[in-house]
Amino acid sequence: MNRFPSGKRFSYLVRARYFSAKGFILFEVLLAGTLCILLFLPMWFLVLQSRAAVLHGFYEMTALFSAQSVLERFRVNQMAPRRLLEVQMAAQEVARLLPSGTVSGSCTSEAVCTVDIVWQERTQVQIFHFVSRMTQE
Repeated sequence: MNRFPSGKRFSYLVRARYFSAKGFILFEVLLAGTLCILLFLPMWFLVLQSRAAVLHGFYEMTALFSAQSVLERFRVNQMAPRRLLEVQMAAQEVARLLPSGTVSGSCTSEAVCTVDIVWQERTQVQIFHFVSRMTQE
């Protein structure tokens, strides 16, 4: 006796099972891919966005700290126009690290120097205003 019956009916069943299994595997792959796209990509995007926001805040604070330290030295030792060069260098550093910010500085003939640093932090506009009177060396 033959273990496997031959005939139309058996071959039809084998083909039907094979194609249904192949279709189910394809369905599972598509479902898994869809779930990955719908679930993991938004989470990955949020992780990258939060990392970028943290780094941007760090760069902002670093720029402001360096500008403040230079301006404080300028305030303590207000003896020469070379201090104004330090203020200009701090302004360039702030402009490099704060792309949303603007830096303006001016000195009058009475040796009064004004430096304004304006930047946008989230939804608020922050202003760092510094005025100093220089004395001659």
